[in-house]
Amino acid sequence: MGKSLFVHIVTYNHKPYIEKCIHSVLNQEGYLLNENLLLYVTDNNSYDGTAELVSDLFPEVDLTVNEANIGFAAAHNQGFYNFCRSGYEFILVLNPDVVLKRDFLAKFVGAADKNKEFGLYTPKLLRAEESLEPVIPHVFDAAGMVLTHTLRHFDRGSGERDLGQYEESEEVFGGTGACLLIRRECLVDLELRGEKRDRDLYKLKINQALSPNQKTRTCAAK
Repeated sequence: MGKSLFVHIVTYNHKPYIEKCIHSVLNQEGYLLNENLLLYVTDNNSYDGTAELVSDLFPEVDLTVNEANIGFAAAHNQGFYNFCRSGYEFILVLNPDVVLKRDFLAKFVGAADKNKEFGLYTPKLLRAEESLEPVIPHVFDAAGMVLTHTLRHFDRGSGERDLGQYEESEEVFGGTGACLLIRRECLVDLELRGEKRDRDLYKLKINQALSPNQKTRTCAAK
């Protein structure tokens, strides 16, 4: 069994993609839901039926439905909060239009576990068709990030044909939020503290306490 992993997906009108994405997470080699894998979906008040689809097809997946679209980062912060309350070792931030190869988690988390001096890990991402099948021939969406001398950051390899480049593990400036693995110790070190953090945390706790359904917690944006 692989190292314990918490996967968090933020959705907003992603009904055409989310089913394939979740299936690819739940069918990973070496990972079993509620044993060494926990999957949370936070929906930003979709109006296309995304949350209803997740609830109907995947009742075993934890689902939070926000009262408003609070944005990508704020919604992922909700996932980080739940991750920190869990005992899981890694969290994977994943976009809802990403499909993972069946052996992805075993290889990716396994590689991260061997490189404990790093806190964040990013994979090679390939572009996909609307059906989420890979573009043929393969084209990179990202292979980590690079920082230019003007302090602008770009997805490395974006738009390039995959000719076998970027195959070796190496240090990069950063990784895209489409698929980013974070070690628990790194997230704890990066956690912001102060009055705003305390206020936000208080509002989150109150909203969760008021929710009538443990599977669908409501968090209001202010």
